[in-house]
This record gives sequence, C-alpha cells and structure tokens, in this order.
Amino acid sequence: MTARAVGLQALLPGVRTPGLHPPHIQALLAPREREAAALAASGVTGQAIADALGIGVRTVESYMRSTYSKLGLANRAELAEAFGF
Repeated sequence: MTARAVGLQALLPGVRTPGLHPPHIQALLAPREREAAALAASGVTGQAIADALGIGVRTVESYMRSTYSKLGLANRAELAEAFGF
C-alpha cells in the first residue's frame, strides 16, 4: 500500500475500497476476483454478488473457489479476516 493510501486509511477509518485491500490480496487476485471477494468478505450473498457484478452465481462460485485457493483460505470467515472486516 502506498504512503498516500495509508494516510487516507488513517483519516477515513472503516472506508473499504480496492486500493486499500492488503497488498497480498491485490497481488494474488484478478480484479474481478477481488471485487467478488470483497463483497463476500463483507457478508454479501452469492446471488447478490452476481446481481451487483452482472455475472452468474456459478461465476461467483468459481471466483470464490479460486480466491480461497490462491489465498489459502477455507471459508468466508477467514476471507473476512484477510480483508480486515
């Protein structure tokens, strides 16, 4: 994370934006995987993620499997922790 991002995060606690995702998440996940994972980490359902991103539920499930594999996670609770929720 850049110094500017760290400063903004300190000024705006609780703000969630892709630019503030932990660096390892940014490096390992594709942009759409990050979008879906961030929504899932915040508690959004698979169907709601699909609707929000304009994709199918099966695509969301595929993104989540890939995300869990790439980050070495087992479930949404661990995903939420990885995203800092």
